[in-house]
Amino acid sequence: MRCPKCNSALDAEYDYTSIQRTIRKDEFVRECPGHWKYGAFMPVGDLSGIV
Repeated sequence: MRCPKCNSALDAEYDYTSIQRTIRKDEFVRECPGHWKYGAFMPVGDLSGIV
């Protein structure tokens, strides 16, 4: 992603405390690789519209 004003790269800032409340490390490690395994790290607020 790029800044619409200056076109420089944007840095992602994660709320790791919130992510820790969302996922359990032992379950995360055992989960099969896939797109939604990392859903807690994605900037998606409403999951009801995902396909």
